[in-house]
Amino acid sequence: MNVTGASTPNQRLSVERVLDVALAIIDADGLDRLSMRHLGACLGVDPMAVYHHVANKQAIIAAVVRRVLEAMPQPTPTAPWDQRVRSWAGALRALVLAHPALAHRIIVDPAAAGSSAAQEATRSLHQAITDSGVAADDVAPCADLVVDFVNGATLAAASPAMGPDDRPRADRSFAIGLEIIIGGLRSRAQ
Repeated sequence: MNVTGASTPNQRLSVERVLDVALAIIDADGLDRLSMRHLGACLGVDPMAVYHHVANKQAIIAAVVRRVLEAMPQPTPTAPWDQRVRSWAGALRALVLAHPALAHRIIVDPAAAGSSAAQEATRSLHQAITDSGVAADDVAPCADLVVDFVNGATLAAASPAMGPDDRPRADRSFAIGLEIIIGGLRSRAQ
């Protein structure tokens, strides 16, 4: 991987730079390729220097997950509930397409999925579903359905096996599936 994070004499190592380069490695090569040694090499520093800014690889991954989720755009709170669900799903889809390896980690790691950043990222989705009129006990399962649909449909579309000619079909399938879910939410409204 060619990461442009190597240090220059005027450039200091910082947590932000460590996270920037770690995310670049994850996006280009996957989580398995992220190591303190590789990160140090990409930053142009001794790997031990990285430990002055972050505790370990797990701390880096947690910080990168938090950063990516916090940057996810949230829907306009005054928009109709169905538009907020569409907007939120589109934002998550963009995140998954941009960072498929990281998204996969969030899905399979209960600590990442249950993190405060993940909970905060879904707060507006929960509110939109609440505003749809769905019973209070059904809000969390319905939100989980939206999240799982977006992740599954998008990770499939981000697969290396998916060719450029397959993308329009994947986009259309996503749009249709999301409308079916919104229709289901509408039918469950009290």
